[in-house]
Amino acid sequence: MSHSLNDIMVEHDLQGLEEEDQRKSIKHKQDLNIYCVDHDEMCCGLCGIMYHKQCTEVTDIKSSGKISLANLHGRCENIQKGDEKRIQAYRRQVQVIPEQIDIMKNEIDKLFDDFKCNVVQRARDSVKMESKKIDEEKIVRTAITKDTDTISATYIDDSCRMHLFTKKIRQHKNAISKQESEKHVLDFIFEFNKTLLSFIQSGDDIGSLKVEKTFTKATSGSFIRPFMLRLLASRNLKQDEYGDREPLITGLDFLSDGRIVAVDNWNYRLIVYDQQLNNLATQLLDFQPQGIITTGDRKAVITTCSGCMILNFNINADDTIIELPAFHCNRQYESISTMPGDWFCATTLVHKYPVGMVSI
Repeated sequence: MSHSLNDIMVEHDLQGLEEEDQRKSIKHKQDLNIYCVDHDEMCCGLCGIMYHKQCTEVTDIKSSGKISLANLHGRCENIQKGDEKRIQAYRRQVQVIPEQIDIMKNEIDKLFDDFKCNVVQRARDSVKMESKKIDEEKIVRTAITKDTDTISATYIDDSCRMHLFTKKIRQHKNAISKQESEKHVLDFIFEFNKTLLSFIQSGDDIGSLKVEKTFTKATSGSFIRPFMLRLLASRNLKQDEYGDREPLITGLDFLSDGRIVAVDNWNYRLIVYDQQLNNLATQLLDFQPQGIITTGDRKAVITTCSGCMILNFNINADDTIIELPAFHCNRQYESISTMPGDWFCATTLVHKYPVGMVSI
């Protein structure tokens, strides 16, 4: 009755204890002699063939108990190891936070130190220039005073040379008047950037810390599942007819159709390979390449170690390579990876910040 009333259980297969032998398959009426560890259920031989052919762990009933318990223990150990690794990773992240804050603090201190030096030096230069001008005016006034004393002793009693006296006096008056008209006062008006003042007065925090929780989706039985590596293709990289040196592949990625794109750092080349590593196309680059990433179906983006450029190419289905407009950056980038949205994450070359986000 409960199964007929509850929507969640309405599709369940029901079997009465008095009606069927519980050791037989409901669908095929054969003995339940096989156990699927992946699905944690018993089945008959036909069920194993029809429904559990792709399962990785199908065994007999006698061995199933030990295998199931071993798997449970393995999963418990795997969770414990994962928890320990996460705690260690958390602690490492927490240790980096003070370093990041100190880096920003040092950068801000440097900005204030440079600003203080520039302001003080400019103020001192202004005082120095004003002092020099005052000293020059003082020399002029001293010369005028000395000259007027000479005139008073020489010309004042000689009526014939009074016109010379008048001319001298007129010149000195003009010089004094000029100094008087050019007199000024310097006001040193100092103020901070209004945006900085507004931020300080707002009382807002200078930064924030977000702790985001991301749930990882675990797959049953994936903790210690064995795997095999198989060599699909290999190629001995020797000096080709197009290159001056042996190739140095510093970046590689896959197009959506399985073709491989790579960059040869030493020979300034973009190379397109098929899945068997046969060379399909080659493009000479203007800048020395470092890393490469594919975006979309047929696009490839290449970082360079010269010119502060990120190169952009379109690789068509017929292996023709079309150069698209490049991205001009303010620094050099090495390895590169895509991020959600129109962003790249890239490591930098010879820069104080080791990682940068680049907008397309």
